[in-house]
Amino acid sequence: MRNLRKAQVWLTGALAAGALIAGTGTAQAWYWDGKVDVGEFGGYSGFLSTGSVIDTPYNYPTLANEYYANSYSLIVDNTISSYWNRHSGTWNVYTGYNYSGVHGWLPSGHRGDASSTFNNKISSMRK
Repeated sequence: MRNLRKAQVWLTGALAAGALIAGTGTAQAWYWDGKVDVGEFGGYSGFLSTGSVIDTPYNYPTLANEYYANSYSLIVDNTISSYWNRHSGTWNVYTGYNYSGVHGWLPSGHRGDASSTFNNKISSMRK
């Protein structure tokens, strides 16, 4: 009887864990997954949206400790060469930490290469 009770408890726990993993079946965008989804800013290490990518909906006062989603050996700070703004608003980029230095902005939907002013010089960004 004791083994039957243990099996029931284990089975109940396994079913509950399976329900959590299965979820409700709705689509959800995950930031930092290497895919720039609607609502996110995408920064690429190469021109023409190539190379490693940071995809995020969040502000970053410093990119010094951030790594690209698909390259955990490459730090984002001062390595962005192109970008894609899939957020509904403007994204602001800065050459200095804490939103300082030269300031540039990317309107909603903008996709392109960084100018010589910002190429490999972006250190912070925010919406």
